[in-house]
Amino acid sequence: MTVHRILQATDPRDEAVLRRKASRVRRFDDPALERLIADMLETMRAYQGVGLAAPQIGVLQRVIVAELPAEREGQEEKARRPRTFVLCNPEITALSQEQQVGEEGCLSLAGWYGEVARAQAVEVRFQDRHGRRKKMRAEGFLARVLQHEIDHLEGILFTDRVTDLSTLVRPAEEGEEAPALSPASRAA
Repeated sequence: MTVHRILQATDPRDEAVLRRKASRVRRFDDPALERLIADMLETMRAYQGVGLAAPQIGVLQRVIVAELPAEREGQEEKARRPRTFVLCNPEITALSQEQQVGEEGCLSLAGWYGEVARAQAVEVRFQDRHGRRKKMRAEGFLARVLQHEIDHLEGILFTDRVTDLSTLVRPAEEGEEAPALSPASRAA
């Protein structure tokens, strides 16, 4: 497994890749797909993210991974393990009308955060790592993560979804100046 560099939208060359639409996964018997998934999980964990899309590491394939922390400490140890999701060719088939507004960040916009309205619940059709067709319903934080990562497959960054640009901030470290976002990266 390899930890990859995460493309940054503040770098024009990286942003050009991040803005492209990803291609469908067609071969599920290819060992390269398993390596990609393993590398994505390793990279996401190394950068302490909760989700990652293949384009964020420069691979224009429709693959996303997500890992949510255990929910309750009172549960048995097995139930406290993080929930890991691997979705190939994901497609949102339904969005709830109920919206949730919450702060989002992105590994490809390191340190930037902004308020984004997302559907409270989604239904997603996808293929697992073996090519089996599946459906899932997600609510709350998982629904937000899936919408965010699927956006990456379409060349969309969370900054494109920020409705109030005054909420888009990057808390600078002491003595550090926040990098500028290109106009395309901060489009509303």
